[in-house]
Amino acid sequence: MNDRPTVILIGATPQREATVKNALRELAELRVEPSLTAGPASARKWGAQIALVDLVPESDLALRAMHELKSADGEIEVVALAAAKDPDLILQAMRSGAGEFVVLDKLGELQRVVGDLARDLEPKEPGGMIVTLFPAKGGMGATAMATNLASMLLSDERRVVLVDLDLQLGDVLVFLDMASRYTIADVLHHMKRLDRELLFSSVARHGSGVDVLAQSDHLEEADKVTPARIGPLLKFLARHYDFVVVDGLRGFDEMALAALDASNRVLLVLTQDVPSIKNAQRCLDVFRRLNYEGDKVRVVLNRYQKSEKIDLHAIEDNLGVEVTGVVANDYPSVIRAINRGILLADAAPRAKVTEDLRKLAGLVSGVSPGKPRGGGFLRGLFGGGGRGSERAPRPIEGVTKTGDESDEPEPAPEAV
Repeated sequence: MNDRPTVILIGATPQREATVKNALRELAELRVEPSLTAGPASARKWGAQIALVDLVPESDLALRAMHELKSADGEIEVVALAAAKDPDLILQAMRSGAGEFVVLDKLGELQRVVGDLARDLEPKEPGGMIVTLFPAKGGMGATAMATNLASMLLSDERRVVLVDLDLQLGDVLVFLDMASRYTIADVLHHMKRLDRELLFSSVARHGSGVDVLAQSDHLEEADKVTPARIGPLLKFLARHYDFVVVDGLRGFDEMALAALDASNRVLLVLTQDVPSIKNAQRCLDVFRRLNYEGDKVRVVLNRYQKSEKIDLHAIEDNLGVEVTGVVANDYPSVIRAINRGILLADAAPRAKVTEDLRKLAGLVSGVSPGKPRGGGFLRGLFGGGGRGSERAPRPIEGVTKTGDESDEPEPAPEAV
């Protein structure tokens, strides 16, 4: 991965473009937008962190572009490029949002300014864990798991934020019977100015103590939440929260890939049916190609019933990986909690499904849940214990075992 910042050069002539490219070759990934009018939109599209705006050809248009850049995206750093140090022009540029003013023929100064800004942009090492629930297909119950898991990760010493990345039809706020006026787009807009206390006081808080961040009903601002900004957003939250629980991913689009890349742990959620298992195979194959190694990806079996014909051992044999944990099937308790907008810990505190989710929270947090009973969790989320070697693999009818060739190409996985 390339850690250099993305810099956009706006409104420059081809000659100046070549000069700037040469100066910043080792410092940044440079994108070019010749049009001053289209500059702000291109900066958002490419996730630019630094914008170099050329004032020489048309200063009025350039000043308007700077103002729009800062108004639409408060976190972008704007640098004005000019032919000379004109005090009036410097003042106008600063009022329009420029943080730096550089004379075009002083390439050393441009390199210094961009280098300093790049160092300021380097993210601090996140302290919290980013846990993403990724359903193998639609209807896996990932949102119910995410909302309850987030609440169970809470403690007196731990803060948790639940992030819904389904920007159009996310269900997290509905599941928790909440409303929120502060959105993902708002956090992105103010991210550079948000300190911990301001963040905690702005984000909606559920009665359980979980902070919730979603796009809510503000769909008109959803286009401001671009894939390039998802990784920085989740890492920013991880610097302030002990756990960032992510829900709402749908397949392997750019938004999902950005969230998955930023995650410390991915919980692949599936159920005991052939379509789910086939899609889980495809998902695991994609994760391997993305080089998600070690214990980043763990498999969780939701709505588990011991009596089902497709049992736990058959699923493990066909996936080629062990199932980290199972969550009991208890539709009445889960749907009652969802319809009332409350958590399982309140709706059914002694139910097996609630117990299993508590164990999952213990495994994610690293606190041992104790020895599992019966159909509960089998192994720790952090490794250990292979599957029983004495039982023979049992293929599932309709599922091609991982690594085998199938006659027809598989479609892309369908997720929630």
